[in-house]
Amino acid sequence: MNTPHVEIELRYKVEDVDACLEQLALQHIQVARTERLIDQWFAPNFVHDMPAEEKWFDHDKGVAWRIRRSTNDGQESLDVTSKQLTNDNNHNSFHEVTTHYDSYQDALQAMQDLQYYNWLTVDKTRYFFTSKNPDISDTEVEMVLDYVDGLAAKVGVGACLEIECKSEATRTDALKRIQQIATKCGFSPEDQFEKSLTVLSMSALAKFK
Repeated sequence: MNTPHVEIELRYKVEDVDACLEQLALQHIQVARTERLIDQWFAPNFVHDMPAEEKWFDHDKGVAWRIRRSTNDGQESLDVTSKQLTNDNNHNSFHEVTTHYDSYQDALQAMQDLQYYNWLTVDKTRYFFTSKNPDISDTEVEMVLDYVDGLAAKVGVGACLEIECKSEATRTDALKRIQQIATKCGFSPEDQFEKSLTVLSMSALAKFK
């Protein structure tokens, strides 16, 4: 069953993961667990390079698909989600649809049926947090930190803090709330990714055909 959702989040560059975790701890935000995530991104067969990918996704509002396999305490899970820019045409807001598949092989077959192929794979460690800060509720805000080993040497940044608003607030109010939280956690607007760590990683990790 498909589940529509609008994702609103901002992403901030993390130069030093340990220092970032210490700064979050000062705001009573602690690491709850870590997981290994393998994100495989899929695009139509006619997308052969970065200019074509940017035209298809950013300008033509193409629908990208991601197959995510995660490992937590030896248990694997599967998430298959599409992403498409909203009419705001900004990488902080996406239409998302999550679709259930019984197996990874079934998900791969679905991509082939769509005539999509895997052009980008990002293998990362994700830190999940729990908050005891009354101003930063776990139910209203989700914070995660992603780290890709060796990526900083290739593109200059290897980690990213994502802050997503989970409430029913308007997009304007949600972004304002996220920015307020980021400021409390020691980040400034200058630390924001223009798009995301995933987009930045494309120059080093993309494998077009």
